[in-house]
Amino acid sequence: MIVLGIESTAHTFGIGLINFKKKKILFNEKITFNGEQGMDLRKLTNFHMANFEKLLIELKKFLKKKKIILTS
Repeated sequence: MIVLGIESTAHTFGIGLINFKKKKILFNEKITFNGEQGMDLRKLTNFHMANFEKLLIELKKFLKKKKIILTS
């Protein structure tokens, strides 16, 4: 079984993919917000929205390259 995980904590956005049976990390990418003056909620929202698409594209490229098909 392959499991998809999405992290969206206050200042970090990440996407991970693991092979649960083999206990192996297949994909694990994250991006951290670097706010110079604390965490502005509007900037964090924009950060998460922008990086969701960016990391999702990276995940799709990885899946295509490895010929992995996800189903629900």
